[in-house]
Amino acid sequence: TSSLRYATAHFSDGGNVCLVFKLSLPSPLAMTLGLAREAFFYQNWEKLLTTATGCSSCDLGDMLPRVYHASGCMETGEKLLMMEDLQSKESAGCVQLGYLFGPIVDWPSNPNNWDKDLSIVNSLPLKLDEKEATSLAFSVVAKLHAQFWRCTELT
Repeated sequence: TSSLRYATAHFSDGGNVCLVFKLSLPSPLAMTLGLAREAFFYQNWEKLLTTATGCSSCDLGDMLPRVYHASGCMETGEKLLMMEDLQSKESAGCVQLGYLFGPIVDWPSNPNNWDKDLSIVNSLPLKLDEKEATSLAFSVVAKLHAQFWRCTELT
């Protein structure tokens, strides 16, 4: 399966960017699951957005990460993604959707939240319950999907 690592790149002009690295090592399971396909999608991310929308912003602004590197190998299942960490953008208020479904004490909860510090949810600029968050997430995915409707570049 995949593992995540985080880093911050600091630049001489004082700017910095927070990055997330997603890595799948070569393994029979990674190969069987086709984990490298995610890297192939992101290799064409900017091109696909530009082709489908005529611009690279895709009307979704800061909700889409910049992709700095994506590579994968179907024969081994390995992949490496290096992209912008949207969760580090405090003003954007980006967190994993599952965080809004509470900790383990609120069973049934999202197993991805087990052993996570969910206090970040309290500092989000937008307060949503589970139903509102799910509805908003589906709306965003629908907008992204609509950008590619009948896009011949994907065939």
